[in-house]
Amino acid sequence: MKKIDLIAAGFFLILGFGMLILTAPALVNALTAFTWPTTEGQIVMSASAFEMVDRRIGGSARTTATPQHVGRITYEYSVAGTTYTNERISTGFITYANPEEQRVSDFPARYPQGATVTVYYRPDDPQMAVLERGLRVEPFFLPLMSVGIILLGAFGLRTAFRQRRPA
Repeated sequence: MKKIDLIAAGFFLILGFGMLILTAPALVNALTAFTWPTTEGQIVMSASAFEMVDRRIGGSARTTATPQHVGRITYEYSVAGTTYTNERISTGFITYANPEEQRVSDFPARYPQGATVTVYYRPDDPQMAVLERGLRVEPFFLPLMSVGIILLGAFGLRTAFRQRRPA
């Protein structure tokens, strides 16, 4: 058994569990959103436009400005007499800069300013709310990747300890 094998396996285990701990809340929100209560809300801002977004070039420190289609929605809603403002469309890891430009360019048509919408909010934290429920890839991707990294670390530990045993 080489010390480097144990260090590498331990690194992957720590990395995997750390990622899982950080990403689990988004997955829980995505799965529990189906049970969240609803309230009526109103779209206060709806727009889509091209914006210049800085992107890193490869692994270098250099960046380049790239035009990207960006959609922005802001809505207000009230729960138990408190008014909230939110921008979240759906559960998971939400980015409004979306390579699926058709979906982003549809934001103003789907959510026109002044429109009344159904808002789904988390009962224990009404500030956490969404306009769309449904299972998307985003909330599952990082937790599943975390599990893969954990399995890689566990396999590394198993291999390292098997090499240690006398034949």
